[in-house]
Formats: sequence, structure tokens, C-alpha cells
Amino acid sequence: MNEPRAGELPGRRVDNLTPADGTRLPVVHYAYDAGTSCSLLHEHGFADAEVLPVEGPEGSSYRTLVIRACRIGD
Repeated sequence: MNEPRAGELPGRRVDNLTPADGTRLPVVHYAYDAGTSCSLLHEHGFADAEVLPVEGPEGSSYRTLVIRACRIGD
């Protein structure tokens, strides 16, 4: 999960990845900040969410959020 970029609204995104062979692969991803992501998980039956921000390559403004949570009752 990624945080929204500057000027971008949060929510669902559809994008394309282009590997070295030039094939375009559609990808659905979601852009929410860490707090919103944890709230959404809690609303859908998850608890104990942990957030690990992973910075992009040097000079990049991209960052990914790795979020781990436990299903309540499991």
C-alpha cells in the first residue's frame, strides 16, 4: 500500500506495470496513509496493525507501507 502522492486523492487506483519485455500488466492498488489503512483494517475485523514504511530508491519520492494485522477471533 502506498500513501497518496502530493495532490492525489486517497483510494483505489488502477495502473499498469511494464516489465522489461514491454508487456503491460494492469494492477489495482490502494493509496491511503498509515492511519487510514489501520482504521480500515480495524473496521473489517483486524487488530494489532503494525506499519513498516519502506522508502523508495534514493532520490525517489515513492514509499510503500507494509502493514501486518491479525484477524480478530483467529
